[in-house]
Amino acid sequence: MPEDPKTPDPAAEIWGGPTSRWRLLCAGFIGGILSPMVRPLQEFLAVRHYPAEIGLDYWLLAVFLGFLGLGLVVVLKETEALKALTLGLSLPAFLISLGGAVQNSGDKAATGPTAVPARVESQGGLGGIPFFSASAYADDAATPGNIPGRMLELAAVDQPFAYRADLLDTSGRVVSSFAVLEKNSPLVTRALPAEVTGIRFVIGESQSVTYPVGGQPGWTIGIALHADIQRKLGLAQALGKAPELQAQISAEVEPRPKAVAGLQGWIFLGNHDRSGWGIQTVDTGEAIPKAGDIVKVLAPVNVRDAARSKQPRLGIVSSGQRVKLLSDPQGPGAFWAQVEVQPDSPAAN
Repeated sequence: MPEDPKTPDPAAEIWGGPTSRWRLLCAGFIGGILSPMVRPLQEFLAVRHYPAEIGLDYWLLAVFLGFLGLGLVVVLKETEALKALTLGLSLPAFLISLGGAVQNSGDKAATGPTAVPARVESQGGLGGIPFFSASAYADDAATPGNIPGRMLELAAVDQPFAYRADLLDTSGRVVSSFAVLEKNSPLVTRALPAEVTGIRFVIGESQSVTYPVGGQPGWTIGIALHADIQRKLGLAQALGKAPELQAQISAEVEPRPKAVAGLQGWIFLGNHDRSGWGIQTVDTGEAIPKAGDIVKVLAPVNVRDAARSKQPRLGIVSSGQRVKLLSDPQGPGAFWAQVEVQPDSPAAN
């Protein structure tokens, strides 16, 4: 009686052929190195350029994980290229996620209130950092004592980035700190505690010098913040730890008096379309104000001699000041109006 033919072993047939074998080994190796390559890809998408420094230990680990993925394919005798790729990804990805869970601890919550984002206008309307004169300077050290009613206006220029700001008193003690997210960094405004005489900035492990802030009651302290940030990737980052940040931080400080009552000129009210306000510098709710209305300013705004004028500003209306519209707003799109700065209300004093 003839013997029954044996069922072919797919693994034996494939692993017996050199072409298929090398294809599966390559799939496992590629799967292994993909896991550590995710981090540089994330960095590239975040900052639009490759990290400034990727250490040799990072690349050595990537090669090791590639061979680890290759080894899994050999041991388990995987017969499909796609499954071999997935298999190569599995154990290295598990090790990296485990390493990240062990190494990354939760960030410490910043003390103080959350930073309040203001809005930016691109045609000379807002009293923002892009419209600083070239003579922006660091203010002289403030004299001891309280300076009430000041506003702080921070703008990250060149590029948006996340940072922490520490507000200090005359003895160098931190009065409060607040964190600013990257998406909010183009312009942030907030009330400045009366006892604050200095400010410093922190990005990752890097810290700026302390910049003095002075001014007088009711002034706005405008700060243009620059940072050259580099992200360093090494062995710890390949295992899932967040990238180390190294930054060169500098700032320009410009104390600005608030506009005097009676000052007349044109200010940018914001951008408005069918969906409502996008950018908005005055508190009008959803409505477009009209001539005769008295409105409160939400963010420092330049006073110009005409709508969209490129001439030097006549003054800056600080957050919280009130203006009276002398004309109906000009639109559509970007709305401007002629206004007159109103005296401070008794409640603001």
